Amino acid sequence: MKSFTRFFKNIYSELIFISLLFLVFFQTLNTFITNVFALNFILFGIGPYTILVIFFLSPPILLFFKRKFHISGIYVTISLLLIARVLMVFITDLVALSLITGVGVSAFLVFLPAYLVRRKETNGTPSFLTITQGLTIAIGLSIALKALGHSFDISIFGLGRIISAVIVAIVILILPGLYFREVEQDDSEITEDEALEIDEEEIEKEAPLPGKKARFGKVFLLSLGIFGVFLIEWFALAFPNALARWSDSSYQIVTIIILASNALFLTLITVRPKILNELKIWLVVILNVLLITSIILVSALPGTIVVQQIFTYVTAVLSPIALLDFMLLTKQLNKMQPSTRKLGGAFGLSSLILLIVTFLNISAFNYEWVPLMGFLKGRYYIIIILVALMILIPIIFVKGIKGFKFQAFKKLPKKTHTKNQVVAYVLIGLVLAVSSIGLGINIINPQTPASPTTLKVMTYNVHIGEDKNGTSNLLRLVESIRRADPDIIGLQETDMARIAFSNMDLVRFLAENLNMYSYYGPKTVSGVYGIATLSKYPIEFAETYFMPSGTHSHRVITRTDIRIGSELIPFYNTHFGLNLTTERIQQAQYVRELVSGATRTFMMGDFNTEDNETAYPIFMDGFLDSWLEINPTAINGTGFNGDTNRFPRRRIDYILFTNDFTILDVEVLTWAAESDHWPVFAIFTL
Repeated sequence: MKSFTRFFKNIYSELIFISLLFLVFFQTLNTFITNVFALNFILFGIGPYTILVIFFLSPPILLFFKRKFHISGIYVTISLLLIARVLMVFITDLVALSLITGVGVSAFLVFLPAYLVRRKETNGTPSFLTITQGLTIAIGLSIALKALGHSFDISIFGLGRIISAVIVAIVILILPGLYFREVEQDDSEITEDEALEIDEEEIEKEAPLPGKKARFGKVFLLSLGIFGVFLIEWFALAFPNALARWSDSSYQIVTIIILASNALFLTLITVRPKILNELKIWLVVILNVLLITSIILVSALPGTIVVQQIFTYVTAVLSPIALLDFMLLTKQLNKMQPSTRKLGGAFGLSSLILLIVTFLNISAFNYEWVPLMGFLKGRYYIIIILVALMILIPIIFVKGIKGFKFQAFKKLPKKTHTKNQVVAYVLIGLVLAVSSIGLGINIINPQTPASPTTLKVMTYNVHIGEDKNGTSNLLRLVESIRRADPDIIGLQETDMARIAFSNMDLVRFLAENLNMYSYYGPKTVSGVYGIATLSKYPIEFAETYFMPSGTHSHRVITRTDIRIGSELIPFYNTHFGLNLTTERIQQAQYVRELVSGATRTFMMGDFNTEDNETAYPIFMDGFLDSWLEINPTAINGTGFNGDTNRFPRRRIDYILFTNDFTILDVEVLTWAAESDHWPVFAIFTL
């Protein structure tokens, strides 16, 4: 029995444990939000499944525990999170998946506050320091897995699910060590060798003054700040692909900068944390203002301009400031040692605010379907400001206005425990290695046909990579496009880099898997239904035009000039609005003026318009309808009428072309069932 106990104590690493739990939490959280949104997206608005967000409000469970949250409770919450993480890669039913991942998220939100105050240090390393290291590593691992999986966490799908099994297995293996460490009374004793590394004065406990109880208001502010850090990481900093899309910056550069900045921060707090003893509260506030200002400028500046891209890279450099905030907030919370009930109340209120801000974030892109959310149209920076306040207010009041000159940290050790250092080096090395491999192998290098004589064109509303039931089917989508083998693809509803879609970049996922050049329309923070063009041929010029939309969602038409052989051919791609009188007629008129007099030009997309509606002849001016050119009666040889929208059946997706091209064939690919639309595929002579 003693050897058994010794084995698990020796392999236990709090840093590995907390790093993987944070990673699993973020993965489960992404899946939960994505599926709850998918359930409601099917209904185009707030539906009955919205009630599932109640899982966010789990911390008040701690109110039922008068004393310290028992180790058995810690084990229960961890077990629920791990079970959810295992099941979510196998279950496809949206309701079941939402319930399972909701339980996982709920369990972690109970676990976190209870764990943050559980112990003050391990082997001379303050607990808040280890937990901050864990969060930093978890963010790095998340970025690395997405770099390897074309912006989609590779451990969630395909053979990558083996990684999920490894992660869960490691956590399970070290779980017994958590128990043995917990019950061991002399766990905090320092050996002679360790005493050489840490000054006695530096390891003194920062215990609250005798009889001084933790005030609920301060506990609430600290918990609010901790959730604010989670949100700023979730909305932007932990997802380079999302941040880069805000300003059309280089995903590779943003990823490298964020990883390098976080690696430097992790190295600092691992090897020389004592340096932070000189850091004052006022300086922390200034650093936060710089980070937040930079993020707001990226999300608020109009257009895609060089200044906006510069601030994107500045944001990436400053990203570790949020981790510094987390370290300060968890330090103060750990020092105060609030009661379990105060933790439950404080984190309960904070989770409600987290839920509200998350709802507003999603509504900023779907305001058309959510009552009273129209004011968020084109104003995503409002969400960033709210998150900023969640962090700044607690930082400012963590020691009161008069405490600005105080040190943010005191008595930090010269360096962390040797085992802690080794684990940190190994994990950050793993992060950098996997990220480098992902960025390296996913470079797009299309095989451009040398002397083309025909051109295969396709338009496809991909419904955000989800089928009619809201189930994600990215791999099937790739295989269907690969089977059709188009030269040029016009994609609609490629909305990406949003938390409602796991912050994934659908266009990057498709372009890298299909090895094609790509162009995505405007910056994603403008809240536009995603319009993207993929091409085997080089895209030499690209531009996005905003069409009239009034109070409805932003709609755009994009132009990509593509070098095909010796010719530069313009391709227009669009997605019209739903309302005929207040949107589509005006949009059709705008498009007619935009392409007036065009020659050797293609136009495609989801026009949401049937050929018997008044908007149809307006945007058709100067163009031919590929389906009607091959099937003048609108019915092909098999009796099919060319419907492209599946539910309800309508012909609203078109490939249009000027009369200086010759069409050879056109087909609606009814075998492609990855969306609520069927793609249109046509072949032309050059």
